[in-house]
Amino acid sequence: MKRMKYVASDHKTRPIFSCLLSLITTSGWVRTMLVGLGMAAGLLPITSTAQDQTSVHVDGVSIVYIGALTEEANEQAYALLTPSITTLKIDSEGGDVRLGMDLGDWIQQYKLDVEVLGLCFSSCANYIFPSGNTKILGLRNIVGWHGGATEKPSLEFAEQLLKFKPDQLVGVIQYLNNQLVRETLFFNRIKVDQALTVHGQQAKYKSQAEGCKGWSYSLNVMRAFGIRNIALKNGAWSPRNTYKGGCLFSITST
Repeated sequence: MKRMKYVASDHKTRPIFSCLLSLITTSGWVRTMLVGLGMAAGLLPITSTAQDQTSVHVDGVSIVYIGALTEEANEQAYALLTPSITTLKIDSEGGDVRLGMDLGDWIQQYKLDVEVLGLCFSSCANYIFPSGNTKILGLRNIVGWHGGATEKPSLEFAEQLLKFKPDQLVGVIQYLNNQLVRETLFFNRIKVDQALTVHGQQAKYKSQAEGCKGWSYSLNVMRAFGIRNIALKNGAWSPRNTYKGGCLFSITST
């Protein structure tokens, strides 16, 4: 089945990233392409060490996607789609934001439901979960956020940028800009508030966020951001509050 393809925007770099340009004017840079850069920024593509562990298969009327988001796994999901498929079941810690939005676009195009099997974190929570026609949660399933394209660049991110040569950094900033534009269009299309991806980074949550990997939202807060049609398999939802040895703090009001 054919699917929509996203064409990257050629918009000029937005003001939010103008401060990054000043970092490249005075010093030399070591030519380093760090896998951890994308994770530090929460924005750039990363090479997943779990790529070989990601599995995609059909189970009845569902496509089951287990593992980190990868190009290959997405392509497998697209290839497995038939008219009888109604649901994408997913257990994923996320991955490249581009791949998350690609999968989200595909889910929207074919009006698929999304069922979380265990965990839906990062790009999975940002783009895949909200895209479902119906969003299905089990009793202890985690949906967790930790940032998005509109977040302010951190000192850690700036330090990573200093590892690039000026000519490389131009491409990095263009990539960031493209993802910001695309993410804005993405959330406008599904009528979900883009602030969902960064709301937990506000100063008022600083004490709660200490030592945490990210945050989760109550059902009412998700609905307030525009995520609707949430179905609870057990009639209730009480998500786990830990992830990879750290906490996930819960936001119950905006």
